[in-house]
Amino acid sequence: MFRNLLRGSAIAAVSLLAASTSFAAEITLWIRADGAAFMPPLVEAFNAQGEDKVTLEIIPAAQLLQKYATALAGGSAPDALSLDLIFTPSLAEKGQLEDMTAWAKSLTYFDALSPAHVSVGTYQDKIYGLPFAADASILLWNKDLFAEAGLDPETPPKTWAEIESFAEAINDPANDTYGYYFSGSCGGCGIFTFTPFVWAGGGEIMSADGKSVMLDSPQLRSAMELHRGYGGEGASSRGRRIGSWQ
Repeated sequence: MFRNLLRGSAIAAVSLLAASTSFAAEITLWIRADGAAFMPPLVEAFNAQGEDKVTLEIIPAAQLLQKYATALAGGSAPDALSLDLIFTPSLAEKGQLEDMTAWAKSLTYFDALSPAHVSVGTYQDKIYGLPFAADASILLWNKDLFAEAGLDPETPPKTWAEIESFAEAINDPANDTYGYYFSGSCGGCGIFTFTPFVWAGGGEIMSADGKSVMLDSPQLRSAMELHRGYGGEGASSRGRRIGSWQ
């Protein structure tokens, strides 16, 4: 029965559902707050269709890892949780996640799951997590600001050079209008905003085996130069806009 719940939530992908204990008739499921909009209806539908019941707990993302560690130490870990994918190798290595390889591969829809997202739930050829929720890195443009700057609002930038030139055309700090914004003092924001520039340039962040960071690639250096040029002397590290910082 629990597989149906997994299937419903596994259609989207990026975070991981990592198992910590064996599945049971009374299932405890912890999720980060970013899943608060879609998981309660799924759990309600699941609970309405069978004898097994899921108890859902929504936890702020910044508190989940510590709460999980405390629960493990006290022997009260949940049956499943939505875990930030970056923690999977560390927790799996310490034996704090359950090997769900055989169960995962027995799912009739396993081959339809995103291979990339399954891979980040895999450690030393064992699966500890399956796709759970979707995130995406995208650039949005303000059509009104484009029009005010004399740019075609229906033609977004397609290259790094166009992002920079369009942003400069829009930039008007005197009127609190900025052509580009970049989150500075925010690790997750930085990764979600910055790394796509590296990939778009044909570069990689990690080595093929995932054991080392590729800090000296031309693509990464180019992306860093691009964003460094958006700042200004005396800028702080909280956020970046064309010509100034937040």
